[in-house]
Amino acid sequence: MLHSPTMNVRGYVWGARLLWLAVGVVIAASTLAGAELRMVYSFTEERVTTMQAAKPQQANPTAAATTATGKGEPRTERHAGELVVALGGDYFLIERDGVGTSYDFKARRILSQAAGRHEWTEISLFSDLGFRVMEYQNRVMLGQVLSASGLKDPSVTGMGDTFELETLFCLRFPNERGKPVVGLKKETLENGAWSFRKDGKEVVLFKPSASAVPEKFRAVFERWLVYACRIHPDIRREIVASGRVPQTLLTHWKNTGEGDTSSLELKSFVESEDTVVIPAAEHVALPAAEGPLRELVELSRDPKRRAERPTTDSLKRFADDAMASGRVLDGFLALLEITFQNGGDIAADFRRNRDRISQDEGCKRFFEGMAQSDKASCEHAVQVLRAIDRKQLKKDYIVDIHLADALSTLDRGAEAEIVFFSVLHRNPFLVGVWNDLGQQYYRGYEMGKAWLCWDTARAISPGHPMLRSITEMERRFEADFPEFFLASANSVASR
Repeated sequence: MLHSPTMNVRGYVWGARLLWLAVGVVIAASTLAGAELRMVYSFTEERVTTMQAAKPQQANPTAAATTATGKGEPRTERHAGELVVALGGDYFLIERDGVGTSYDFKARRILSQAAGRHEWTEISLFSDLGFRVMEYQNRVMLGQVLSASGLKDPSVTGMGDTFELETLFCLRFPNERGKPVVGLKKETLENGAWSFRKDGKEVVLFKPSASAVPEKFRAVFERWLVYACRIHPDIRREIVASGRVPQTLLTHWKNTGEGDTSSLELKSFVESEDTVVIPAAEHVALPAAEGPLRELVELSRDPKRRAERPTTDSLKRFADDAMASGRVLDGFLALLEITFQNGGDIAADFRRNRDRISQDEGCKRFFEGMAQSDKASCEHAVQVLRAIDRKQLKKDYIVDIHLADALSTLDRGAEAEIVFFSVLHRNPFLVGVWNDLGQQYYRGYEMGKAWLCWDTARAISPGHPMLRSITEMERRFEADFPEFFLASANSVASR
């Protein structure tokens, strides 16, 4: 089983459901109406750790595999409890170990609520898939590097095994689909169960119950298996095609340096007419964003700050006045602020002031700092941009955008983050900065923060040109991995 956002089990049918209803009354939540299919399972998990790895680096979680501290004795951990799954028309809910999770496909978000707390947190649905795709590719590359290096430890070199990765991340890339999985066979047992074996070893045992999955829940049923169970996509498809609710679902899968076995046993199954109360976006706490990042997102939503937001006209007037008074760099920075904030066209303004800009010594130094094509030029840019005299500049934070970009390119992420934060404190509506900060988090595998930044940017200026690459990435995700989304729910392609 996956341990991404999850809910308190018995509570869903009785206690937690009442809590959600109570919370809905208090915070004016949105309601998802319609029938629900509820399944209660007992679960057991066993994890055998065979390798003690070093703490992962932020920019590369699997790099720790190259610095393992040694195998030592295998360690076995067991865990048991109860799992409640509720399937709706365009969502599913999970409760487990005191944590509740809602996968809302219409809003493309994952909501979590800890037991005993009224606060919900939220991340983008894309952030979950974004991590899977990026980490899958990273492990393939790292596995190839380790194999080429001559390492013999299969717990490390095996991390590039395609079948194991497709099982771990529950996806197949488009170029792999349609290819038969070598060594994968299905055996039908006497009790009607299916045993799926890879190279003779069982990887999934599926025993169907007497209950069929109603047609209206088939799509969401598959999404539950996609997000919450470690099952190879080809095996998952056969389970879904059976049309049956699992009575028993036993899965075996591997991660770097560990092997896991998870078992689900159906206790009850019921379909009922009901409504689910889920908080509206404005009543959801920010996800995994504490301290400065959370403050800045809230600042971008502050009505007072929005009212004080500089307009394109005011920035152009500032630029004209600054250039006319000899503060050419300050004027040029004001024009750049327009592009970072709303993507406005400044070509005519630039042409009108071309001679002033090209002859100004401050602008020349700034342009020198904007040249960031490789490591050496980025290091030079950091020095140049930090040396610019800020005393007469009111728009000096625009200089810092390029400074932060250079630092980020140099993998000096902590320094870059501080600079990005300082810029957004001055103007929290700079879409380009939110985009760049999101890109840095994305490269650092902090997907929840990355999409928080990008969604904040979209809330400020939905059609900003600097966000096109993010929208295109989301479209590719939907096209390449449709099983992670619902065709009937809102699509990026419609934006």
